[in-house]
Formats: sequence, C-alpha cells, structure tokens
Amino acid sequence: MVPERERRAFDVRPVVETIADPDSVTFLRPKFAPEMVTALARIEGRPIGVIANDSRHMAGTITSDSADKA
Repeated sequence: MVPERERRAFDVRPVVETIADPDSVTFLRPKFAPEMVTALARIEGRPIGVIANDSRHMAGTITSDSADKA
C-alpha cells in the first residue's frame, strides 16, 4: 500500500482501514482540507484518533485549514 519510493504520493485511507479493526473507521470531514486525514477508529477494540497527511493533495502541505482540522 505504501510505495517503495519515498517521493511517490499515495492514498493514506486504505492504510488506516487496514491497520484498524474491520468496519471501525470513521473519517471526519473528508471534503474539508483533504490534505489532512482525520479519523476515529479502533485497534484491538481500543478507541484511537488518527491524523495523517494525504500527499496527493497539495503535496501533503499543512495549511491553516488542515491545521485547524488536525
């Protein structure tokens, strides 16, 4: 899922869904500041929050909107 080349952009959402328990991921505000992915999920039944950069949008730059989202 993660490309071998470090400079290659990829979608981080499938990575989050693979790490988390099945059907436990809820992505928060996916259309607002798409360069920042925020989600609620469970790993081994424990609740977690996820914050990750999506390098496909604005090269993963942290903008003021994405900082607010995080």
